Amino acid sequence: QTRLQNTFFQVFAAMLKPDQVKTMRDEFSNLDEHHNGEISYEEFKHALERSGVDMDETAVKDLFACIDFDRQGIIHWNEFLAATLDVSLLEDEEMRAVFDRLDTDGSGYISFDNLKSL
Repeated sequence: QTRLQNTFFQVFAAMLKPDQVKTMRDEFSNLDEHHNGEISYEEFKHALERSGVDMDETAVKDLFACIDFDRQGIIHWNEFLAATLDVSLLEDEEMRAVFDRLDTDGSGYISFDNLKSL
């Protein structure tokens, strides 16, 4: 995913209602072995192994890096939720609401300045 896509998903995730994210919150908690509100690379790798996913180390690192939007070396709740959203389930009005939130100056375009202001 591109940085813009990640930003889109993070904004959309922040707009979800609590009942829409309960299942994902439970899954996040299951992956968070240390119960510190973060998923480390090791926790992520363990989860894949427990699920029977057979990936080489490079593929695991690449997948982790795609989810770790802010590049802090850990996956936060917002990043996890953004990575697990199914974009095919988004309604047009939901996508429009996210666009409007990103288009902070109401120009009809999402500019670099819009993204910096978030």
